[in-house]
Amino acid sequence: MGGELVTGSLSQEGDGPTKGSVPHLSYTEQFYQQLPFYLAIGMTWDQYWNEDCMLVKYYREAYKLRRKERNHDLWLQGLYIYHALCDASPLFRFSTKSQKAEPYLNEPIAITQEEVRERQERDERNRFMKMKEKMEAMVTKTKKQEVKEHGTG
Repeated sequence: MGGELVTGSLSQEGDGPTKGSVPHLSYTEQFYQQLPFYLAIGMTWDQYWNEDCMLVKYYREAYKLRRKERNHDLWLQGLYIYHALCDASPLFRFSTKSQKAEPYLNEPIAITQEEVRERQERDERNRFMKMKEKMEAMVTKTKKQEVKEHGTG
């Protein structure tokens, strides 16, 4: 297997004897060229050479998922930094009036649909409770006024 030549694709860089010629690499050379990448993403030497050949596909997919998650985490970190700078930006204005910074976010940013839905439900419940308290206060105030006007309770 190590002696056969790989002739599946044309050279893009023109690194062969003539530009556009087919590189003459054995399968073994191709595998050795790819080995550092798979070692870097966590695959062991034994897995790469002796285990199921489909493992490389799954390691590559897992690597793509980790990179996507890392990218999202860095984006989210940038969003938090942006919010912090926006909240503190009044302090950076040079003015004769004293400036006050906005308070920082009181809870993490919702990033999943479930978190968004839970937060909306909680906010609705809180608004309902505030309205209920206001109505109860109005009823109590009205009853007190009636007692005061009519003299009896």
